[in-house]
Amino acid sequence: MTKKRVRRQFDAAFKVEAVRRMEERLAVKVPLTTIARDLDVRPEQLRMWADQLAAEPEQLAAAARAEGRAFVVTEDGLD
Repeated sequence: MTKKRVRRQFDAAFKVEAVRRMEERLAVKVPLTTIARDLDVRPEQLRMWADQLAAEPEQLAAAARAEGRAFVVTEDGLD
């Protein structure tokens, strides 16, 4: 009998924080695969979240605030 894989769901606050950490660590030349492994997600998932955040920064930040975490969207990204 095969086990069904449970699909994990990540809230907006986690995604915003993951992208922020990814950007910080990429700036100091840490490989994306290492960053993803540390966050227990796939590298492609981090790229997708970063693209979503770049396209709709206010929407994702608003969702994160609604979950109880405050993020400020600036021209340079999230603070």
